[in-house]
Amino acid sequence: MERSRAWSAAPKSLSLLRAYGDDVVQKAVLDAHNTGVREAMEYIHTHAGYTRVHNNITGRKDLQRLPGLVAAVYQHETSRAGDPHLHAHVIVPNKQARVDGKLAAVDTDSLWHESKAGGVIYQATMRRQLTQSIGAEWGLVDPYTGMAEIVGIDPEVIKAHSRRSTQLRAWADDNLTLIDGEPTQAQLAIARIDVENGRSADAAAPLSEVMNKSKDSELRQIARLRLARVLIDQGKPDEAIKTLAEPIPATFAARYREVRGDAYLAKKDTAHALAEYQQALGAADMSGMNASLLELKIQDLGAVPTPVVNAVSVDTQPKGNP
Repeated sequence: MERSRAWSAAPKSLSLLRAYGDDVVQKAVLDAHNTGVREAMEYIHTHAGYTRVHNNITGRKDLQRLPGLVAAVYQHETSRAGDPHLHAHVIVPNKQARVDGKLAAVDTDSLWHESKAGGVIYQATMRRQLTQSIGAEWGLVDPYTGMAEIVGIDPEVIKAHSRRSTQLRAWADDNLTLIDGEPTQAQLAIARIDVENGRSADAAAPLSEVMNKSKDSELRQIARLRLARVLIDQGKPDEAIKTLAEPIPATFAARYREVRGDAYLAKKDTAHALAEYQQALGAADMSGMNASLLELKIQDLGAVPTPVVNAVSVDTQPKGNP
């Protein structure tokens, strides 16, 4: 068994420099990327390079440091959609050599726990290297990913080269089943594959499972949105609007309103579509949503983008559960 981690992904601005920069800049970006991967892996070995061995005295499993970690690194420079996307997949075999030369299972809890920190170290190392080599300046650092974009590259250019990936993990197929009756993100993956392969009718079932049975509120809302989009694609805008009926959760308000607007537009009801888009614009900041596309939709309807702020409520109870 092997475990693959792809936390060593460059910010999109760096991927663009790697793709379109001159020879000096391209080499500087690649050198910084490789240095970041090496330092991240050194951190992973130091803090997560363990196996567990049986303690005959306590009867428990004790952590034992491994003398090293063997890993394979595959460098990729494009996303599945064909956009510039410099990243490396680090594959760590589950069996590693102990000090005595015997193979033992890696302590995957330690590996998983430290993987995010490894990604942050990769990002920080890469920034330091590029600041020294080409004088790069950086925007704000994302507190979750540790990632920052280079100052001076138009956000619209970054957006244009950031198309959504059209494939998911190979193991996600139509035969996934529920575990203990609880839908997982795998159902969303199946539905996405179906939609992308032109099988929107097949996508509805797994999305409905998540929407009606999941205990995770965020998963329910994501499934609801995706199901509504599927229904619009199937020529069922009224059902899509019904699927996104009140109450509307605050964090998803902009996305709910936008999809409802799309459904009304599919019905050629431009007045209601415009009203929904304007309300989506008003909720965009709260939902962490880029408002540019909404503004274009509003302008296409011959109107001036005017945010409308409405009160929204939060759905805290799974549909169908007491």
